Amino acid sequence: MATFMHAEDFSGEFSFVRHFAHCDGLVLAPTDTSIYLFNPATRETVTLPNSNRHHEGVHCCCVGLGRDPRTGEYKVARAFYRSWDPDTGMGTGMGMEVLTVSGTGGGGASVWRDIAARLPYPACNWRTAVTVNGFLFWRVAKHLPGLPPWGLIHLRLADETFGITRLPDSVDPVLPNAFALDELHGELCATDFTDDETVTIWTLAVQEDGVQGQCWERRCIVQLGWFFSPLAVLPGGRIMLTAGFDIDIYDMATAKLTTVCQMDRLKYQGRRARTLKNLFIFNAHRYTESLVRITV
Repeated sequence: MATFMHAEDFSGEFSFVRHFAHCDGLVLAPTDTSIYLFNPATRETVTLPNSNRHHEGVHCCCVGLGRDPRTGEYKVARAFYRSWDPDTGMGTGMGMEVLTVSGTGGGGASVWRDIAARLPYPACNWRTAVTVNGFLFWRVAKHLPGLPPWGLIHLRLADETFGITRLPDSVDPVLPNAFALDELHGELCATDFTDDETVTIWTLAVQEDGVQGQCWERRCIVQLGWFFSPLAVLPGGRIMLTAGFDIDIYDMATAKLTTVCQMDRLKYQGRRARTLKNLFIFNAHRYTESLVRITV
C-alpha cells in the first residue's frame, strides 16, 4: 500500500530533475539549477547553497549523498569543472567539493569545501552517485584519451579520498546502457545488460575500510531482455524491479513478470486531486523513515 507523504511546489525553479539519491531517510534531488535536500518524514526541505567553483560556461550535475561512518555526519559531494574548452564547449579539469548537511559534528557548515584529493578520472556527468556504507560510487566518463579503467570511481567519505573499484569482467563500462548501478540490501549492485535475452545481477560487499580484496558475487540471472533496475530481493526467489514506468515482481522459477504498480496511472492528493499526466521520469527507492535533521 503506497502512502502519500509530502509534496513541495517548485514552480519555475528548474526545468528538469535528475535521479534522486537516498541515505538514511534523507533524499537528495539534483536539478539543472539547484540541489534540494528533503526529509519526507519530518517534511524538512532545503535548497543547498550555491558554489563559486563552477565554471559559468559549463553545467555539471554529478552529485552524491552519503554518511561518514567515522563521524556520523551526512555529506553531499558534487563535481565541478575548473575550466572549459571553448572549441568543444565541454568542461575540463574536474574537481569535487563536499558540504556537510547533518550529523553530530556541530552542525552543517553552509560552505562547500574543495576536496584536497584529486579525482583519478573525471566522473560521468549527469549521473547521481550510489551510496553504500560510507562510499559514493560514480561511473567513469566515457570520452577519455586512451582506455578508461575497467571500474568505478569511489569516494570514501571518512577521509575524502578517491579510488577505483573494479567491475566484474563481463560488465563493459564503455558500452552505452551496458549496465545499471544500484544499492541492493546494503551492497553495491551492477545489473549487466550485455546479453539480449538474459540479465545478470552482481553484488559487492563494501566494508567501511574499503573494497580491496572483495569480490563481486553473481547473485542471479534473470530472463528479461530489457533495461530495468532491481529494488529488492524478495522471499521465494522473487525480485522487485522497476522497468519503464512500472514496478514489477519477477519470479525466477517461472520467469513470470507481474506488474504491481503503473506510475503513469497513479493518482495522488496534493493541493488538488491530480493524475501523473505526461510523466517523464520517476525514481523508486526502498525508504525507511528517520528523524535525521537537515542542518544547512
